[in-house]
Amino acid sequence: MRRVALIGILVLLVVAGAAAAWLLIPRDREPIRVGVVHSLTGPLAVSERPIVDAYRLAAEQINAEGGLLGRPLVLDVRDGASRPEVFASETDSLLRDPRVAVVVGGWSGEARRAMLPVLERHDGLLLYPAPFQGLARSPHVVHLGATPNQELGPALDWAIDRGAKRFLLIGSEGLSSRATNRIAQDMIQLRGVTLVGEEYASSDGRDLRQLAERVVRAGPDCIVSTVQGEENAAVMRALRDAGVDPSNMTIISLSLTEPAIRAMGADLFTGCMLVGGYFRSVDLPSNRRFLGAMRERLGPDAAVGDAMCTAYLGLRLWASAVRDAGRVEPRAVHRAMRGRHTEGPGGPFIIDPSSHHAWRTVHLGRVRTDGEIDLVWDSGTPVAPVPFPMWRSERQWKSMLNEVRASVEGTPQGGDSSRLPASPVPAGDAPSTAPATPVAAPAADPRSAP
Repeated sequence: MRRVALIGILVLLVVAGAAAAWLLIPRDREPIRVGVVHSLTGPLAVSERPIVDAYRLAAEQINAEGGLLGRPLVLDVRDGASRPEVFASETDSLLRDPRVAVVVGGWSGEARRAMLPVLERHDGLLLYPAPFQGLARSPHVVHLGATPNQELGPALDWAIDRGAKRFLLIGSEGLSSRATNRIAQDMIQLRGVTLVGEEYASSDGRDLRQLAERVVRAGPDCIVSTVQGEENAAVMRALRDAGVDPSNMTIISLSLTEPAIRAMGADLFTGCMLVGGYFRSVDLPSNRRFLGAMRERLGPDAAVGDAMCTAYLGLRLWASAVRDAGRVEPRAVHRAMRGRHTEGPGGPFIIDPSSHHAWRTVHLGRVRTDGEIDLVWDSGTPVAPVPFPMWRSERQWKSMLNEVRASVEGTPQGGDSSRLPASPVPAGDAPSTAPATPVAAPAADPRSAP
């Protein structure tokens, strides 16, 4: 009994000593914590899990440079499990810790929307690396991924320039694909070509054979896909079984990543087109440095993709903003992100001063049998983000989003969706089908990220 009491006293002394040591650490020397929320499990993990390695590389480099404000950076990685409600609960758990300065992550639009009320409640800041449908801006989010005019628009223009006249859209069930495809409907109409069909893959993979048969009957020249995660493999397999071959029908994916292609099998996707701000095959000194660092971390055959590059740049730019702001308080850093820029692995990368979305160089490439990407087109200079396409007002876009959300969730509609124009622009006002011409980037903060 006496021995047990002695052990108890020793344990208490050790705990008390550790607590005292922690209290004696100067508050300005405590690690700065970065909350990372990505799907490490579930169907979206094939796209999201590799992104965490990019954050780790950025954090290691920042710490090697002396950290931030004299303090080391520490990542707190959480699993969003491919479920929006888990993203919300993990974000809430992170932001309850006052040492967490920023949250990075999210992939699907559903996850980002689930995280937003939590960010607002805690006055937090999210760095969001995924391409998405736009139609959003927030003082709590820096949108690093592409908006539709930076991926969808250039992809359509490229296909039309090569003779495509009949387009078909394929997506995953859910708000993100349906909202993006509503924008795609407008873009296709504006370009004077034809939409011949719109299909959605059920999350359980049912009826994919029938879906593929309907695609064949529709007879498109070009398929544009917003299918997410592991569903890409099942959809592509069904299309190939139905006789759809990327060598004679253009298939463009807005959501596939190079690491996901490697994980699911490059043979399935050979010949498919990808569009993004970065591919491993971009020939720039900045990319050679980035790839060298990633290969040192992950091995010589590391699969590195657009979202990884975007996440890496986002954390580096955030660190640069923290240094200039002199503090980690989210509102101050959000302001300091305006105009922040760097020469990224895919080309110049700039945070727009007004919208806090990113200017990005656009690349199109074709998947090879070994999973590498042959580049076929790029924008040359960064393309400005357009979160709310100008052929509708912001209010009308938000009403459209409410309408789509209601149809997906089966809830009553709100807003003034009845006022949505039947046609986005009067007949004859459609723009030319030439690839979108990039415009000059905004005057950027001269203090770029390293």
